[in-house]
Amino acid sequence: MCFDYIDLNGAVGVDSLRGNIHTILHGHYRDWYAGQHLQIDRCDHVPNRILFFGLIRPYKNVLGLIKAFREIDDEDLELRVAGGIDDDSLKGDITLAAAQDSRVSLAFGYLTDVEVVKEAQNARLIVLPYSTLFNSGVALLALSLGTPILLPAGAVADSMVKEFGSVWISQFNPPLTSEAINSARSKGIPKQRVTFGVEREWDFIGRRHSEVYISAVERRA
Repeated sequence: MCFDYIDLNGAVGVDSLRGNIHTILHGHYRDWYAGQHLQIDRCDHVPNRILFFGLIRPYKNVLGLIKAFREIDDEDLELRVAGGIDDDSLKGDITLAAAQDSRVSLAFGYLTDVEVVKEAQNARLIVLPYSTLFNSGVALLALSLGTPILLPAGAVADSMVKEFGSVWISQFNPPLTSEAINSARSKGIPKQRVTFGVEREWDFIGRRHSEVYISAVERRA
């Protein structure tokens, strides 16, 4: 039997899979937030803020981010960690680490759409401190709301630099360091909004999924 697979980024090797590989990119979020009548064109309120947001899981390495941030000698710099967390042990470790530096603030809890926009647009840089990256909705959400991102180096980050440019995408070689954060934040906020190609548009994505499913069903009929 021949299987069909949908690849979300086209950057991670899937050659070992036996079957038909269809690359359908993850869509942007601009239409969603605009549809909620939320302001999606950013305006800075906290120009020296670094942000991690989204669901907090062990593999996302928030503790490593706090450690690297604490090595930066800049009293005006802030680190904000905002998002839902279900792991009580990890929550305790993050709380303890943050308590060692008054520049670190925590906002545990699942974010509403309004809170997501506010957190993202108040930040100068959003950091994804993971050790590896295969795909990230948070990265596309950050770009949709006009905030540059720092990602672990690799095929996915390389493809995003090619697509969006190095003014929006910075990379680091894990583990995350204070130098990588400083280098990324020194770029500032680009004046032009992010441009998303047609392959990131949801109408196009919906048609491509439909084509793949119909083709798969017809072959098995």
